[in-house]
Amino acid sequence: MQEYSLSNIIDKSVRDIRSCSWVQDEFQGAEFGDRRLFLRFLVVAEHLARQPQAPVNQASQGWSKTKAAYRFFDNDRVQAGIILHPHITQTRKRIRNQTAPVFLIQDTTFLNYSHMSCVDDLGPIGQLAKNCMGLVMHTSLAVSIHGLPLGIVDQRIWARDKDQHGKTAQRKHRALADKESYRWIQALRRYHTLLPRSPMMVTICDREGDIYDLFLEAERLQAKFLIRAKYNRSLGHERLWRFMQQQTVATTYTVTVPEGEQNPRREAFLEVRYAPIPLRYPSDRPRAKKLPDIPAYAVYIQELHAPPSVEPLEWMLVTNVAVASPKHALERIAWYMLRWHIEIFHRILKSGCKVEYARFEKNHRRIAYLTLKSVIAWKLLLLTHFHRISPTQPALTLMSPIECTALYAAIHDKFPKEISFTARQAIRWLGQLGGFLARKSDKEPGPTAVWRGWQRLQDFTKMLHIASP
Repeated sequence: MQEYSLSNIIDKSVRDIRSCSWVQDEFQGAEFGDRRLFLRFLVVAEHLARQPQAPVNQASQGWSKTKAAYRFFDNDRVQAGIILHPHITQTRKRIRNQTAPVFLIQDTTFLNYSHMSCVDDLGPIGQLAKNCMGLVMHTSLAVSIHGLPLGIVDQRIWARDKDQHGKTAQRKHRALADKESYRWIQALRRYHTLLPRSPMMVTICDREGDIYDLFLEAERLQAKFLIRAKYNRSLGHERLWRFMQQQTVATTYTVTVPEGEQNPRREAFLEVRYAPIPLRYPSDRPRAKKLPDIPAYAVYIQELHAPPSVEPLEWMLVTNVAVASPKHALERIAWYMLRWHIEIFHRILKSGCKVEYARFEKNHRRIAYLTLKSVIAWKLLLLTHFHRISPTQPALTLMSPIECTALYAAIHDKFPKEISFTARQAIRWLGQLGGFLARKSDKEPGPTAVWRGWQRLQDFTKMLHIASP
């Protein structure tokens, strides 16, 4: 399909998307098979990106635009894969520009729509509450070695079967392809075929990803993985945890554990052990189909002298990336700590983009909306982290000229003579618009202040664009 520049768009309802230029850059090339639908997509994406927390009607600002947005999501041609495809293409480009390893972080979250009592196509979420209804979202997020979120490389959203709720015992005997845990393997297959082979890419999963078949698939694809172990697997002569506890301490180090809801901030003293291990074929599988052991390495960290009321830190990581020295072991631990980026991504999606408050009647519309909002959540996550990694980069790296001008004017009550400030200064000002105090003793603004500031900035940017000749 031909790509249309914004200068060629005549429809008055789409002229204001010039104030949010990243939307066109990120979604250019979406193939809906209809030029008008593509242009409408840009408008809807821009409206939702300008006001991430707002529902569709507030973001659209008017009945006609709201109706057009709902008609867009109701169109059979509007599929989640089509919306996500141009973003994945841009993510591939960002990955190719990396020289160090890139990490593909898989994780699952649940979206709660229990308040939508009139909707009948949602599925059960959670383990106990039968009336807790919603959707399951499994996302794979690419992150650089410095923690820069490069983009989404895979995402699937679905509703569970209501008839299967509470039947865990029966599901255990199903074939792997019929189990929900198969999503980890499917995601690995999909993005492995799409992404470049250089630089090295490492799949990172939490304990839900501790699946022999995932290790086996990675071995078949020659893909790298780093997964936190859940099961105390048999190594043949010994169990995993006991075997690692018998290893010599390779190194020690101290980490700062942030303050939690019930626990104060503290310094944790950790011992680190590592060793090569075999990942053996599960003993509960038919022996006739037994497969070979998969060579891997385990890195075990354990906290010493934890306060009496605090659960000590303990991680068992398994990887097929070689661990031949204490430096390697510490490096693998640092890699796994990047997994928290996807937790922040989910928080931005739910709290910053308010996706659980969207009132769509059908999953077809709801899933397309969630996909678009996921890319917007990635943009907000990028804003939060970019200035910490590249603080001296120009602000124009992150924002359009009109956004930078509006941001400066909002803080200083005057227009800048030139846009010469850095990305770090821009994000601190953005945080100020969202409630960040920017005192000398304050650290960098967090995601909440950034997404609040971003929404205010988009209002200022629109007004500046309207007032500009």
